[in-house]
Amino acid sequence: VGGSFQFGFQTGCMANTQDILYTKFNISHMTMSVIVSGMCIGGLFGGLLAGAIADKIGRKRCMLVNNFPFLIGTALMAVAWNEYSFILGRIINGFACGIATGVTTLYISEISPVAVRGGVGVSHQFMITFGILVGFVLSISKLLTSFPHYYQVYFALPALPALYQP
Repeated sequence: VGGSFQFGFQTGCMANTQDILYTKFNISHMTMSVIVSGMCIGGLFGGLLAGAIADKIGRKRCMLVNNFPFLIGTALMAVAWNEYSFILGRIINGFACGIATGVTTLYISEISPVAVRGGVGVSHQFMITFGILVGFVLSISKLLTSFPHYYQVYFALPALPALYQP
């Protein structure tokens, strides 16, 4: 369910960080729209390919391999040198979120005993919601302005679940 948390965090992370990105990259509203929607663009392709990839390499291996796009996308967002590298990071993270959403629910439903399948299946949605909450809480303005490079640390946070998953 680490992918579920990352999906939620990526969904909520743009809410309060837009002013910082406007200032850092000196971008237009159209470019900000592309940045915000980059996750959806990547998620479309990740979601479409999730089943095929999971069938080819297996559900568990797919979830483990999916940590690499999360790490790459998160790194690009954290150290973005311009708006294009940030957009690329959002698209890669979106791709990973699309795969995670498709494969996590599939894997959970397959390994769960029938008696608890519904309860265990809810964990995916719970972690998405928890990730959104963490994304909002950690992006409050007092934290975002607490030290000059906080936003980079903030955008790097989703790498932690990817590094933790064995």
